[in-house]
Amino acid sequence: IIKSWKNHGVSGGTGDRLAQELRGRMTFMKRIRLAGLVALDGFVLVGALAAALWIRFDGDVPAQYFEKAQHALPLFVPGGLVIFTIAGLYRGLWRYASLHEAGRIAISSAIVGLWLALSLWLAEPTKSAFPRSVILIATMLVAIGTGTTRLSARLLRNSMVESTRDADDSRRTLIVGAGDAGAMLLRELLKHGIRPVGFIDDDPVKHGRWIQGVPVLGDRTVIGEVIEKHRVNDVIIAMPSAPRSVIRAVYEDVRKLAGVSVRTVPMLYDVATGNVTIGQPRPIDVSDLLGREPVKINMAEVAA
Repeated sequence: IIKSWKNHGVSGGTGDRLAQELRGRMTFMKRIRLAGLVALDGFVLVGALAAALWIRFDGDVPAQYFEKAQHALPLFVPGGLVIFTIAGLYRGLWRYASLHEAGRIAISSAIVGLWLALSLWLAEPTKSAFPRSVILIATMLVAIGTGTTRLSARLLRNSMVESTRDADDSRRTLIVGAGDAGAMLLRELLKHGIRPVGFIDDDPVKHGRWIQGVPVLGDRTVIGEVIEKHRVNDVIIAMPSAPRSVIRAVYEDVRKLAGVSVRTVPMLYDVATGNVTIGQPRPIDVSDLLGREPVKINMAEVAA
């Protein structure tokens, strides 16, 4: 946003004031969201222990265990929040949560379960042992609860993206290439509210498969049929390491159809150097079609 102000001539004192105000508002909103998430986690920790007792004893919790749990809460809840903080559960952008974040939740929940056992012992070390099944159930409920609070951010964002896409369905995108680059491109498109109609890939093993809810519709021989059937008006070639002959063949097939644009993802070198991201497709240029193929050197022969 700040860069766009500069591009539109907003500079000097006015631009600095606007930038400072925007940063202040963003910082305030981040603090509000953080406080809300910490409060939710506190409720999850308390609720997990209470629910575990209720489940273990079918709603008839013995007074001695109930009192012991109450005495342990002042240790258990703050300590659990500290564990979540150390595990980085308050640093991630949870609307983009993935399996890596799920792993962090699972590990931190297991550590919280150990901390619960220690808190119960520290609260009343001289009294009878606490049922281990309650600790195990509470640990699982903590993992479910913390995972749900974070997954809800992603689900909410996805629902907003879907509603935006339904409101404006003018761009209908087809991705050519269902490899790593295609999957990365798909994630970037989904972040911006664009759900492609499908993939095209020459690998028959991938045909009929789904990538993040988007189907692989067939190979390059059916690209024209797919474009007409799904009213595609935007084709993105996601094969940065493919031979130029392949790029040229796809381009020739698509340009025969009226009203369909063809773009390609950046070259791997540009992505690796940080100049662009895989989610910034560009129009096809002459070098993509007529440039020389990269020369492959047989290093064994050179060494000999």
